[in-house]
Amino acid sequence: MKKLLVVLITILALVIGGIFMFRHFVTNRVMDKGGMENPEYTDDEGDIQELDGDQTYVDNDALLSMLIGTWKSTDERYTLTVYEDYRITLMQENEVVLESPVDFTYLLPGEPEETELTLTSTELKNQDGAVLGEVESFYFIPADENQLCITLEDDEEIIMKRGEE
Repeated sequence: MKKLLVVLITILALVIGGIFMFRHFVTNRVMDKGGMENPEYTDDEGDIQELDGDQTYVDNDALLSMLIGTWKSTDERYTLTVYEDYRITLMQENEVVLESPVDFTYLLPGEPEETELTLTSTELKNQDGAVLGEVESFYFIPADENQLCITLEDDEEIIMKRGEE
């Protein structure tokens, strides 16, 4: 009976010790607070999590505020509208040819650089559903005059400037 009691106490001590070791070495090491880098993480006060020791952080809302509105191509064939809910509408000669959510990662601080914007849908289609082309790249250049640039599959580059709101 004594041997059985010693074995049960040993097993119980190992289980309890294992639970505490698991919490300490696994659970407490991978939580957002103080461990894992999660660019979407903000604490209860709304502070943004830094990504490295150089004070870099993601602030997509800062770029989105620069993009929201209507943009027109320099040849005035295309009109692009960027909405607050991260989606765009591209019109070619007053016909909608593309509607798509847009995704990007905007890193701050530092000099703003060209930012690649990713579209969920890249096919340009007319109202009948016929494919007119495809977007190869879509990016924002924050220069003296902000520009949105779209490159189509035939290497046509569309430069967009802020239009009348």
